[in-house]
Amino acid sequence: MFVAFVPGDPSLLDLAGIVFLLVVVPVFVLAIMAIVTGYIQHDAEEFLEELEEQERDGSAESNADDR
Repeated sequence: MFVAFVPGDPSLLDLAGIVFLLVVVPVFVLAIMAIVTGYIQHDAEEFLEELEEQERDGSAESNADDR
């Protein structure tokens, strides 16, 4: 049977729940944010490399056309 939480008598399960909410949940959220941020940064770097490569190829082609 479920026993309601009594403020003056915390059980081990109550303390485990508090620790879980105060420690594990924020760490999990920060880990997800770090993973997403790393993915976005990696994707942006690859996109910039592709743009620079296209710019080099385009400038090489335009220099050849000018001759």
